[in-house]
Amino acid sequence: MIELSVDSIRSVQKTLSSLYTRMDEDKSLYLLDKFILKDWKGKEVSHVHNITLNAPAVYADQVKGHLGTADQQVIVEGDGISGREARKVEEFIEACLADIDCRLDQEGISLMAYAIEQSCIRGRIVARCVVRQEDNDAPFIELSPWDSRYMAYYFADHSMRWGSYTTEREAGDIEEQYDVGSLGGSQATVIDAWDRNVNKVWVGNREIFSQTHSLGWVPIALAFVPTGSMLIDEDGGQKYKGESVYYLCRTLFPELNKLATVLQTLTMRAIRPPAERKSQEGENAAPLDEYPFDEAAVYNVDIGGGITPAQLPDIQQATRLWYSILESYIQRGTLSTIDYGNLTFPLSGSAIAALMATNEPLFWPRLQALSMFYRQISRMFLKWLNIYGELEVGEEGHKRLFRASDMQGNYTIKFKYFTKSPLEDIGRFSMATQAQPFLDEDTIRREILRVRDPDAIKAKRDADMAAKIDPAIALIRLVHSLIDEAANDDYKDIEARLAFDRLKALMMQRHQPGPTPLDQQIGDAAKPPQAQGALPMFPGQAGAPAQQQEPPTRQQLQEEDNEQTNTQRS
Repeated sequence: MIELSVDSIRSVQKTLSSLYTRMDEDKSLYLLDKFILKDWKGKEVSHVHNITLNAPAVYADQVKGHLGTADQQVIVEGDGISGREARKVEEFIEACLADIDCRLDQEGISLMAYAIEQSCIRGRIVARCVVRQEDNDAPFIELSPWDSRYMAYYFADHSMRWGSYTTEREAGDIEEQYDVGSLGGSQATVIDAWDRNVNKVWVGNREIFSQTHSLGWVPIALAFVPTGSMLIDEDGGQKYKGESVYYLCRTLFPELNKLATVLQTLTMRAIRPPAERKSQEGENAAPLDEYPFDEAAVYNVDIGGGITPAQLPDIQQATRLWYSILESYIQRGTLSTIDYGNLTFPLSGSAIAALMATNEPLFWPRLQALSMFYRQISRMFLKWLNIYGELEVGEEGHKRLFRASDMQGNYTIKFKYFTKSPLEDIGRFSMATQAQPFLDEDTIRREILRVRDPDAIKAKRDADMAAKIDPAIALIRLVHSLIDEAANDDYKDIEARLAFDRLKALMMQRHQPGPTPLDQQIGDAAKPPQAQGALPMFPGQAGAPAQQQEPPTRQQLQEEDNEQTNTQRS
């Protein structure tokens, strides 16, 4: 077992050097470091116009933006816990996250935004979660996001033994926080490390802080994006474990910059192309101070002499072919044109659904990493609560006191994410319409539409159906709604009384013999809804036609006339 020490940390950092190199390359793409054209020997090529395209940054921002629109929902469930007890645990976790966001907001950091960026660019999400108590103040949760590029860790027996974080800090801040003498210089390298029993801090090789704790676990959350490779190589398989969004096109983006650089250089050379000067002196002729050609000028030269433009290769056809191949493969490994909003022609519902489905292998692994990360820190919240017995957490102005005795039980914690976009909704609605003859409504809601709370949606649809089947239910709801609004608007009271009179008339009709219009209303409401002008599922397929109403029969007309006569007599 590798014990925690400054030497063991640096040994692990050396093992992870290939991973750090990969992360540095991804950061260079993400931050659009200036591209420099180099030759076969790796030497910078001079007299070229280097171009750095924004394609990798735009791609990363699109992925981050899509993940940022996802709704997060914490779910606590288990056989040994009731629904009410599970809701208490959910409220505690939500309050802890709100408390952390308030504290990080003072530093200009959003935990969700930070975790999304780490999952996209680094492929890993890391944070240290502790509870601190200053003087006689109440204890509070302190969660510090860590950049996984500067973290070293050691696992044994399927759990983390220790983890460290290396940063560059101002010497004055270090001296003030740890009460040490002068460190010399303006900055110093600090290593903050935790294992299951102790927290140690080093500046260089000098240990400046050591404190034991009785947690029995490392208060560090580490979640990997489940993409890349888990093959075990010399570095332990760390280089390609937990990949970034660039892992399929990491080598193609520089080629795109190279192509743009070559094309820009040729374009600029076309303005004043290189020329050949023929003279008796040949190579020993004195150089010219200015470019010899002007626009629309005619020059007289001796036969066998003069200056002529040098011949340049024609690479237009090869460039077009290479650009189309390069763009095609980059699009296969990133996002399609529809995600950037560049599509200039309509698509069918099946085409939209197919294009959106190709993005799921890109989005869902990062959402899964977010779920694992939040689940780990949630478990830490509960462990800290057991240690202190009670914690007051929550957003400023809405803090609540939670007790460990209310969080007991055998249960699991899950985090679900629901991503939505108008185009995705169009595709899913079209699929749901076509699936109605074959699947039940619950399966359509859960598997095709993927609504956030299918049970709540079913309850709302049942309530709507009840109002359609029995108009008295709709009138009762309307009367109560108008009464509530009458507190601010006197005219709503009049509307409520009129609606109530209509409700009384309807209830009186039910006590009269013979069929009533209610029977026809119930039959109409029980019919399944028909899609009106739905987007066709397949290309060339017409949308669903509007439902045609059958003309009333003579018997129905007679019954309606009798009903109106009875109503007037009433």
